[in-house]
Amino acid sequence: MPSVAPLRENLQFHGIAAASRSPFSTRREWIERMVGVVVVMLSMAMSIVYLSILESYVENDYFWTHFNTSGAQTFLSDVFNAQLWNTSKDLALFTMDVAIEKDYSTPGTAIAIQATDTRRIIMEQLNNLPRAILGLRSQTADQAMRSLMCYCWIDFNQRWEVAHTAGRQARCRDRYFDNGAVYMEAMLRNTDWAAFSQRWGPVFDLAYGTAIYETAGGIAWLNQTTSALATTSPEAELRHWVDRYNIQRYVLPWHNRHISGFTNSVLLRTALQTFSLALNQVQYERRVGLWTSVLASYGAYNEFNYAQDTQVSLVRNASNSFTRANNTLSQEMWTGGYPDTPWSIWLHDNIGPLASIDLIYVLPPSSLTTTLTTAYTTLVRDIQMDQQLHALYQAVHAVEFDMVPLSWKLPGVHYAGGTPLCYVGSPTLTVEQSFGFDDACSEFQPRMSLHGDAKNIMLALMVLQADSSFEKRIPDICSLNQNAIESCQSSLNSILRLFALWESKKTLALPNATEIIELGIGLRQYAMVNAIPTTLHQPLLDPGDFIWNFYGWLHLVDWIQGRREVVAFEGDVSTMTLISKAYMPLSFTVDPLQTPTRFSYAVWMLILYTCVLGAAVIVAALAFGIVEKGIFHGSNLWFANSVVGVVWIGRPLLIVRGLTAITALSTAKIQLEAVGGFTRFVVPSRSFLESILLSGETLWLTYSLNDILSVLARDHSYKCAVGSIILVWALSLALDVASPFVPWASLSRQCESPNMDAQMNCITGCVEIGSFTRFSLLCIIQAASVVISYAVARFLRSTNRVQAPVTIPAVSVHLLRPMESKTQRFYFDNVSNVISGLIPCSKSGHGTAFSVLLWMFISTSNAQEMTELKIGRTQPSLHIQHVWSSQPGQHFRALFGVLFLLASAVSSALFFMSLKPN
Repeated sequence: MPSVAPLRENLQFHGIAAASRSPFSTRREWIERMVGVVVVMLSMAMSIVYLSILESYVENDYFWTHFNTSGAQTFLSDVFNAQLWNTSKDLALFTMDVAIEKDYSTPGTAIAIQATDTRRIIMEQLNNLPRAILGLRSQTADQAMRSLMCYCWIDFNQRWEVAHTAGRQARCRDRYFDNGAVYMEAMLRNTDWAAFSQRWGPVFDLAYGTAIYETAGGIAWLNQTTSALATTSPEAELRHWVDRYNIQRYVLPWHNRHISGFTNSVLLRTALQTFSLALNQVQYERRVGLWTSVLASYGAYNEFNYAQDTQVSLVRNASNSFTRANNTLSQEMWTGGYPDTPWSIWLHDNIGPLASIDLIYVLPPSSLTTTLTTAYTTLVRDIQMDQQLHALYQAVHAVEFDMVPLSWKLPGVHYAGGTPLCYVGSPTLTVEQSFGFDDACSEFQPRMSLHGDAKNIMLALMVLQADSSFEKRIPDICSLNQNAIESCQSSLNSILRLFALWESKKTLALPNATEIIELGIGLRQYAMVNAIPTTLHQPLLDPGDFIWNFYGWLHLVDWIQGRREVVAFEGDVSTMTLISKAYMPLSFTVDPLQTPTRFSYAVWMLILYTCVLGAAVIVAALAFGIVEKGIFHGSNLWFANSVVGVVWIGRPLLIVRGLTAITALSTAKIQLEAVGGFTRFVVPSRSFLESILLSGETLWLTYSLNDILSVLARDHSYKCAVGSIILVWALSLALDVASPFVPWASLSRQCESPNMDAQMNCITGCVEIGSFTRFSLLCIIQAASVVISYAVARFLRSTNRVQAPVTIPAVSVHLLRPMESKTQRFYFDNVSNVISGLIPCSKSGHGTAFSVLLWMFISTSNAQEMTELKIGRTQPSLHIQHVWSSQPGQHFRALFGVLFLLASAVSSALFFMSLKPN
């Protein structure tokens, strides 16, 4: 409750002083009244404008203006999802560099996600040793043997070899010795052995345990290894891996056994708190019957199935090793498929035995990623900035290529599929697409094709350093297509003209083609040539084939942009590195109900309440002024907001309103804008009027602080209030105009794996649209201004203490001028009385005023007969009689009161718990 003026001595006051009116007539007073009316009318108008400004901020709890899930959040997610490669950097989220050609104006707009994201991110994140160790410790005992890696050794010391073939064992020693994923010990040291034994114990003993037990020191090693989880911290475990055994990576094989679960989000920091926004969400799913990579590597748990079926040990140097068994019981024969078809025979003879092929996910060289990403960003920016370039760009169209390498166009050739793991294809006249994660080895596969939009084609032309002579090569390039050769030529000629206008291409760095060629990436197709089974191979980049290199670079651009992936098939005989088919993007739609709005809605209603109530009080006060024929102190209206706020609205709501304005000043205005087909975020500067309004609205907090501290300031309250109001408004406005808050975004992927490659949860980066630092600084300005104003006021001559009735609010006593005439009916004029919570009225023929604070009528009929209140000194009696009631009724009422209070507290707690979102 607002404070009231202290009781003055020598004053008997039963109401508010009463008598006849004495009108003011000086010119100065009339000017003050006019200025006062203008001030309050301007204040109400500013409140209306402020509400229109604030409305866009409080649409959600983020205070993000014009935010919706299908627009701003979907665009933000698309931008972050396009940042494919794991780098930590600032992200130009609020510039045209990340503009996207997509319509975000419809409610059903979905987030676009590259289908390769989940596999790539899980591979790169588990390759981080600390994260891999935590993932191993978090996974279930059942998942512990679900790794799709076939181990090379049981132990880090490499005593027990478990590779399927001697060739793979040699490959392990040569290529995988520093990969923690090929050692079973890495899993055993970080798994609950009791749970593991309960789930896998008998088959573990059959497959590996027997060989361990029969080796000298084997049992001691197993006991020490399986107790490491309880005795070794993750940090010590990391040192054990790296320092003692030189383990440098943890790389799992590429596979398509299941779709890994994946959640990806970004942190959204506002001025008040931090939220999480969803970027991507994929549910774990087993691909039953579609697991084609099983031919290459069938996984650790299938090792147990193989051991049970053949009753042999999987350790190569064990007494009952599988190496001593009949060849018909080999892992390759157990897997099936060989030698059923010519293609399985070719795979065995030219790559290596089935079930012993390592599928290694290949990452692009950093130089290729950097150069092509930089070039793409520059091109997007230039198209938006150069009107001529933009106009021509709008006129060109994407091209659908269905090219066939010239070396594959052989007489009598029939094509039998582009994925090495599908070995049962029937020969056709159509070149089929390359391998893919979702291969089902169905009878009919789509033809090999390539989608080339204008921007990607321009990047390929840039890398090829195309000039005017390139036009002569277009017919040869398009001749490799099976259909639509004429449309190919027409589109490429248009894009070449567009490319000629792009001036920035001359300043961009080019990727190192030699670095790409050394990776050996290519395409492969099973084929029958004159009824003889063979395979056709085409490298993506061929130094002697400029025509095909155009398509090769388009494949590489797709790779960098996440539409394709590259996998190396490493076998005992050779390595085959292939680029996949282009995957269709996945989509993810955000539920609008996930956007929090409860807090902002409550704030909006409270602010609306304060504005409406304040305006109603001012209108009522002015109405009394009209009734009184304009007889009031106009200067009192200058402080109407302070008095009405404290008396009518209350300090808590003033604090809410002031802090809301400070939050808005600490938050950037962000809008999603579509121009010329490109959508991007824009951050418009606040207008000077907006800055004035928002800075002025922070004064509601100042009013509350001044009223709270008036008990200390006392006679200096007026000067303190005026000084602090001027300082707060001026400093807040200067800060917002001179150094407005600028939003920013950063990219830094941090992930955790609760179940290894079965589930990965990531936070990809951070977006800051509001600043807690700015919020704190503005609050400091409030506190410092009040303190400085009080300190200055202490050195100035204090205001004479005013003898005011105790029914007058202290804020009114300190800020408002009373009526000078002692014959006045009320302490203040009627306008000032109303804003002070004293409503003049008549009751039963007597002069009265209704006090809003006391919620009662105060009689003023005897005010003319005010006499001094004689206060005598009395000596209090110390003879205190303690009375304890023994009446049961009183005890019962007391007990009931206590229980009622407890029930009220519990019900309030339950109410707020019910409001908490699930």
